[in-house]
Amino acid sequence: MIEKISSKIISAFVLDCGLFIRKGLIWNVFGLIISISISLVLFFAIGFSREFVMLSLFTFILCFEAVCDILFKEVYLGGVFLAFLIKMFEFLIFFDYEMLNRILFGVLLFCVVFGVSKISKGDIGCGDAIMIMVMTMFLGVKYSFLVFILALLILVLVSLPLLVSKKLSTKSNVPFIPFLYASYFLIVIGMKL
Repeated sequence: MIEKISSKIISAFVLDCGLFIRKGLIWNVFGLIISISISLVLFFAIGFSREFVMLSLFTFILCFEAVCDILFKEVYLGGVFLAFLIKMFEFLIFFDYEMLNRILFGVLLFCVVFGVSKISKGDIGCGDAIMIMVMTMFLGVKYSFLVFILALLILVLVSLPLLVSKKLSTKSNVPFIPFLYASYFLIVIGMKL
């Protein structure tokens, strides 16, 4: 049963990667450059450790999902579930209460964002809620909250001029994960400074 589920998740991730590579080569290269630079900043900030490996993995998955959200207005859950499984595996091996706190807060934040998604009839997608939950598991409560609030602020700062100039309407769907990625980048740079 577990092998069936894991093989489906891995095959979904591989299919997502193939679609991702074919549809947006320029975005892929740009995202890859940004992800490598974030990983280098993380390396110099925290050194080579388990935390560095996990945050670098999250950086690349967040990049993948941001590009997919820009290109397809959809979150492909293969990468997100792969990150979730890796973090749960890490939790089972290196159990500590900080990780438990991250998981519980992530689930709580998922429930809140998912509730907002249902109330707003999909203005915030379910994929965004799942991504925020996984982000909390990787970054912890404080940094994920900062990333989320900064992403909302950047979204408002970008959307407001577009709304005023009528290039964007109130009915438009704006991908949220690229704003999470941008705020994540700024938070990581802020951690280094």
